Amino acid sequence: MLVSHILLLLLQVANFNFIFEYEQSTGDAWEKAVVHIKPEGTQGYNVTNAKALSITFSMTDITHLGETVGQWFSGTYYHGSKRQVNFMDSTSNKMRFAAVQLEVGSDATPFEQRSYEEELALCQRYYQQIGPASSSRYILFGAGNGTGRIRGIHQFVTEMRAEPIVLHDTSSESPSFYSYSGSPPSYTSVNSMTATTKSMAWDFNTGTHNQAGHPFDVKGSGAFITISAEL
Repeated sequence: MLVSHILLLLLQVANFNFIFEYEQSTGDAWEKAVVHIKPEGTQGYNVTNAKALSITFSMTDITHLGETVGQWFSGTYYHGSKRQVNFMDSTSNKMRFAAVQLEVGSDATPFEQRSYEEELALCQRYYQQIGPASSSRYILFGAGNGTGRIRGIHQFVTEMRAEPIVLHDTSSESPSFYSYSGSPPSYTSVNSMTATTKSMAWDFNTGTHNQAGHPFDVKGSGAFITISAEL
């Protein structure tokens, strides 16, 4: 069965398409397919966290089809070639994938089988978050700084890919503190938050206290801290 596929490159100013066709040689059997796509070099790529590339496996479209196959071309809303078959014409048809890998280079490398833990650690290079959490949990540890501040250092779970932006969100609730040597003060605002790729230093303004140098815990609440090193 000939199944026509399309790779659609979405740009901020234009749509560029690359249609490729694939026909499985043996029915109902696992088969490895390698498609080489030469990069489109005339347009700019979106390098933010917005969409840059879309890969669509067309199954039944008979309207948005084109004749250009195996090369980039400009246009909008192309889904396949004019040799597209109707994959949905029988409930017996199946389309199954064991793995899909998109990579740079002219030679296909073996599939990377990463564990959940490895994928999570790679994601945490871009984003981490502290809280929100139950008030019975302690999420940060620090010490009194003068008579109206509490500050501390937090080590990131994994090193960020670049120096992150750290923000404290108190839109739903302010944090509270646990004191080891007296009554805890109330939270008022952020004095400062600075970060390297490995850790951050936080400094909160509080109500007046007389516990300079004494330990404090920041208790869980609806407040949370975002640590972002997105592209």
